Parts: sequence; structure tokens; C-alpha cells
Amino acid sequence: MLSDGRVLITGGGSGESALASAEIFDPEKGVFLAAGQMTAPRKFHAATLLENGDVLIAGGSSGKFSPEATLSNAEIFDRRTGTFASTGNMTVRRYGHAATRLADGRILITGGSTGREWKDRTASAETFDPNRKLFLKTENMSLQRFNHQAATLLLADGRVLVAGAGARVEIFDPASGTFSSTAGNVGTGRIFSSATLLPNGEVLITGGYNFAYPPTASAWLYSP
Repeated sequence: MLSDGRVLITGGGSGESALASAEIFDPEKGVFLAAGQMTAPRKFHAATLLENGDVLIAGGSSGKFSPEATLSNAEIFDRRTGTFASTGNMTVRRYGHAATRLADGRILITGGSTGREWKDRTASAETFDPNRKLFLKTENMSLQRFNHQAATLLLADGRVLVAGAGARVEIFDPASGTFSSTAGNVGTGRIFSSATLLPNGEVLITGGYNFAYPPTASAWLYSP
């Protein structure tokens, strides 16, 4: 979602294809409008709203799931001009990763796969500095994580809860640039789960599956 309430939709694809096209949904008019082309076709990438209203689009796959098709490049959507421009490379090729905006404006990027889906999942993490337009490596997570949508900013103190693709839950501290394990876990190493920050500061984690079907109906509540 852009700062003016419209929604930017980028890339995607099916099979061994990926799209570079983008569009914007205008909720007032109820219509989708073409928004140009990204600098590269990509799917399973991360798109994150920056503090200035622009959008960072990082990584993904250009088509077939393989090391050669996994992307490290990134670009920024300029909300004022409606155009995309390259902004350097991540320290690691990855898709299926999570991206979370920190309280200081940086973007935390965690995990993903470097090649062939979950078999090549990574524990690496990095941050993007929007002022310097730089990706900087940070400490690795304790687990390799892939399609771990449950990365949620804890607004009360600015730390990030990272859960999914493993039973263990950990927290990233932006001040020290380190990850630490928390008490307890989420039972199973679920991927494609959902995490929602509640008004009281707790985080609700629901669904997903443990790298195999069937999916789970279980839910967990994390209390900081």
C-alpha cells in the first residue's frame, strides 16, 4: 500500500515465467491502472514501503527456480514519477524472503532460498539503508528460513519477531544487529503462515504447513 492509499502490484508469474509489469489499484475509482515496467522480471520478491513513500523491490526469481534465475538485484519505485530505477544488489541472491521496515527507516531482509526452493533456504540476513542506497550484511539467523511470512515489527520497542520455516522463534534487535532466541516456539516449522501485530502488542501467528501437506489450522499467540 502506498502512502496515498493506492496499492502497487509488481511482477509475479506462473510456471517458469516471471513478469516485469506493474499496476496500481485506485480504491476511489475501483480500477487498476498500468504502472510501467520494473527493471527486471521477478516473482516471489519482496516489496516494502520506505519512509519517504517510495517502494523497495528486492530479489525474487526471474523464472525457473534455480541458482541462475535467483536474483540479487533491487530497484525502487518512485512514487512521484511513477518509474522504477535500479538501486544496487543484495549481499545474497534470494527469493521467498521476508522484508520488514525498521523504526529507523532501514529494511531488514531475512532468509529465502538461493536456488531450488526449500532445499537451498538460507539463514542469512541483511539491511537496506535507504539514505545510502546500500545493502549491508548482518548477523545470521539461528535457522534457515524460507517463505516465512511471519516477520513482524514489534512497534513497542522496534525489534522484529521472526517466526516460520522452523519451530524456533527469534527476535532481531536493530540496535545491536543481532538475533536472539525467545522462550517457546510455534510448535511446527510452518511456512506460508500469517503473523499479525495486535493493538496490545502481541502477535497472532496462524496457519501454514510444515514443508508438506496438509496445512495446519493451529494458531499461536506471542506475548513480548
